[in-house]
Amino acid sequence: MLDLVDAFERLARVHPDLELTLVGSGAEELACRAAAARLGGRLTVTGYLPHDQVSQWLGACDALVLPSLHEGTPNVVLEALASGRRVVATSVGGIPDILHSPELGELVPPGDKGALADALLRAARHEYDPARVAELAGGRDWDDSARALHDTLLRVVRDARRQGAHGQEIDDALFSTPPPKGGREDGAARTGVTLG
Repeated sequence: MLDLVDAFERLARVHPDLELTLVGSGAEELACRAAAARLGGRLTVTGYLPHDQVSQWLGACDALVLPSLHEGTPNVVLEALASGRRVVATSVGGIPDILHSPELGELVPPGDKGALADALLRAARHEYDPARVAELAGGRDWDDSARALHDTLLRVVRDARRQGAHGQEIDDALFSTPPPKGGREDGAARTGVTLG
């Protein structure tokens, strides 16, 4: 998060109309609050918020920014896209698979504060159609996300096999779709909650 704060401070000196809100809590919250004090109201740090309030902030933003150094497939990126918000994020983990079109947002190298600042400014100045962003993102629900993760993992394994990873054959049965679980877990996993 401090990379984002540093990038924003660079922009704030030259672009007095820009504002940034950091939603959530974490180890760097005190440093972020100190930066907010330096920036005189242009940087807001909400601290911890219940999920329903997070979605309100998400709906009010121009773009979601996620400057992670390490990530899986972050739900907040899926939620932002489903809400029609463009995303600026680092090119780590599953994020490049999600931001598959420039219309959805922009990827920057992790730790590159200059690239992050440039992408923030472009995001702040870029007009876009939120409905188009949500449409391109596919309006996924949790089942769609699970299928996409499964398909991605299968593709990686199959690519590794084709490239002769370690010269060993891998049994396809190890990577086939498992049968659905019975009981409570199955019902909870298939609630059909829609993001957005």
